[in-house]
Amino acid sequence: MTAKYYAILTNQGAERLANATMLGSKLNLTQMAVGDANGVLPTPNPAQTKLINQKRIAPLNLLNVDSNNQSQIIAEQIIPEDEGGFWIREIGLYDDKGVLIAVANCPETYKPQLQEGSGRTQTIRMILVVTNTKAITLKIDPSVVLATRKYVDDKISKHEQSRRHPDASLTAKGFVQLSSATNSDSETLAATPKAVKAAYDLANAKYTAQDATTARKGIVQLSSATNSDSETLAATPKAVKAAYDLANGKYTAQDATTAQKGIVQLSSATNSTSETLAATPKAVKAANDNANGRVPSARKVNGKALSADITLTPKDIGTLNSTTMSFSGGAGWFKLATVTMPQASSVVSITLIGGAGFNVGSPQQAGISELVLRAGNGNPKGITGALWQRTSTGFTNFAWVNTSGDTYDIYVAIGNYATGVNIQWDYTSNASVTIHTSPAYSANKPEGLTDGTVYSLYTPSEQFYPPGAPIPWPSDTVPSGYALMQGQTFDKSAYPKLAAAYPSGVIPDMRGWTIKGKPASGRAVLSQEQDGIKSHTHSASASSTDLGTKTTSSFDYGTKTTSLFDYGTKTTSNDGSHTHSIPTSDGANQGGKIPLTSGRLATQYTSATTGSSGSHSHTVGIGSHQHTVGIGAHTHSVAIGSHGHTITVNAAGNAENTVKNIAFNYIVRLA
Repeated sequence: MTAKYYAILTNQGAERLANATMLGSKLNLTQMAVGDANGVLPTPNPAQTKLINQKRIAPLNLLNVDSNNQSQIIAEQIIPEDEGGFWIREIGLYDDKGVLIAVANCPETYKPQLQEGSGRTQTIRMILVVTNTKAITLKIDPSVVLATRKYVDDKISKHEQSRRHPDASLTAKGFVQLSSATNSDSETLAATPKAVKAAYDLANAKYTAQDATTARKGIVQLSSATNSDSETLAATPKAVKAAYDLANGKYTAQDATTAQKGIVQLSSATNSTSETLAATPKAVKAANDNANGRVPSARKVNGKALSADITLTPKDIGTLNSTTMSFSGGAGWFKLATVTMPQASSVVSITLIGGAGFNVGSPQQAGISELVLRAGNGNPKGITGALWQRTSTGFTNFAWVNTSGDTYDIYVAIGNYATGVNIQWDYTSNASVTIHTSPAYSANKPEGLTDGTVYSLYTPSEQFYPPGAPIPWPSDTVPSGYALMQGQTFDKSAYPKLAAAYPSGVIPDMRGWTIKGKPASGRAVLSQEQDGIKSHTHSASASSTDLGTKTTSSFDYGTKTTSLFDYGTKTTSNDGSHTHSIPTSDGANQGGKIPLTSGRLATQYTSATTGSSGSHSHTVGIGSHQHTVGIGAHTHSVAIGSHGHTITVNAAGNAENTVKNIAFNYIVRLA
């Protein structure tokens, strides 16, 4: 697999860069380190706080913004010939606090020592992509600057194409144009030999020498006299020597020191530590040339060339403008600042640090309020702004009024006296800010102001989780300042805020318990309720079914015989005794005979009665006998019909009522 080489911000680096961007401060990158990663090509890890195996760390030699990509920072370090003897696989970039800001891997390379026979220098370059290069200070120690080949080539190429070739003048060296004119008044042209010859020839032809005087040049006579008052003679070296010897013999002057005046000897040395010699112009020039070579005059600091003395503002060196002031008069409105903000391109921030009074145990006095103003886009014209209130003190409201053009007066409301507070402000280069250190006061809000927006970001620490509130905690290791809620007692004098929540001095035991909002009535705070099921009923039924008429299978019980039995002899009663009446024709009893006439009944008859001798009884012998019953093969039809069933519901469930849950420890803040 092909190795990948890249650089990343560490977690610390990303945090510090974001913090610098937010606060408008600067991140100072100062050092680069290299290491061998213990012999294995590493993968950059944002969690790193140091290199795996650091071999060398030294100040940066170059730090600038990539001219081809304004989002890239280029950092370079040159390892000199006399250092080495190690492999390079990892690179780290550090800030002035010693924090690892960025880390990178690189192709494996060996940096030899000078005694190994290879006296090469080695350049280590890291290119880092960041979101805001303005939050990084692009400044390095001039004493460690080394010119790389690319740097020199770029500078020569740039110089060749530039107009930075100064002309010579009466006070400075430079390029000069030749001229053969003999009548020119120019002080910027140089005479050619032709012009000199023409002038010489002319002078030679016209020359009429005159004696020199103190008022003019001319011919002079020499003199070796040492006591002459002449102003027309010139002293010979002999006369000068005689005067010198005389002076030298009588001179008793003392040598100069750092504590007294005197005679001093000149020296052109540039590496001397003497405090009794004086530097010659040659030594001064050598030192100046050396300085110019180390910090080229073309180099700039925040856009200001180093070719001459420069004046740096607090903004130029990465600091904020600041002042200390007080707001007197009580609660009310103060005219804090006047700002000029061109449309669509300007931003202003003003921060108040501090509050009312200097009192121990009043952390709200250590307040911060941040005011951010941003220009509109010209349609409509104006500004917008927000006040980020981090504490209850300091600025509590703000507004502005347009006085002319892009200029606005900024007013802030102070809830109480604010004394000895620090005001810091920053702004884009095209804006301007004037802070009124003795701001005008008004108890009421001035008329005609445009209100800004206020965002409150502060919450007292005890309000995040007030002492006494149970906090779910996903570990058996309790953080410092907290305790598990296990029903234990605590020292109420040591933790008064916790005692206000639990006056009994006992922390509730939350193991196995959940929290329920206190009902409107019937329960006391911190009272316990055992698990239970709300009273309820169940209804159960089986769906109606009709199985119709079912036929049993055919079966045959065969012939069955009853058991033997004997009813004995039975006798009927004699109740059968009776008579019968028989009618006769003459009404006389004919003994039961009925006479007939002409083959037919007589038309007249009387009734006669038979005798009762017919009374009798019967004896019946039933005897011992049995019966045989034939059942035969047959089936039965059973009608089941529509009907219901009774259902029994069996018990099921856990030992207690629960919902799906995850076990946490409950902890409480000690305060």
